Amino acid sequence: MITTQSHNIFYSGDGGYFDGFKKIGEALGPFNLAILESGAYDKNWPSVHMMPEQTIQAHKDLNADVLLPVHNSTFDLAFHPWYDPLTKLSVLAHEHDIKLATPVIGEQYRLDSKVPTQQWWEFD
Repeated sequence: MITTQSHNIFYSGDGGYFDGFKKIGEALGPFNLAILESGAYDKNWPSVHMMPEQTIQAHKDLNADVLLPVHNSTFDLAFHPWYDPLTKLSVLAHEHDIKLATPVIGEQYRLDSKVPTQQWWEFD
């Protein structure tokens, strides 16, 4: 957890989904931003990385405003395409009315600015 005078931020690091997200949200939330891992997942690796649906649930459990997915689209480590996490999360975020921040890798994102939503991983 990172707290400033004006923002409350949660960073998950690696790990699977667990009921602790709800407990953290209740005890320390709400959060302006939840930075949650969301890549290199597989149903056989439940304690390593979350599936997209679990990332969405963790975000909701934390009572966060904006979701910033990380640990995706840089290395092809799983059996899914490298762009799959962001593609699935963008659909799920829309379905659950969640603000999804998708800055281009390396792009700066200030919490007091407009949420970057460019779907840069899509190509023709």
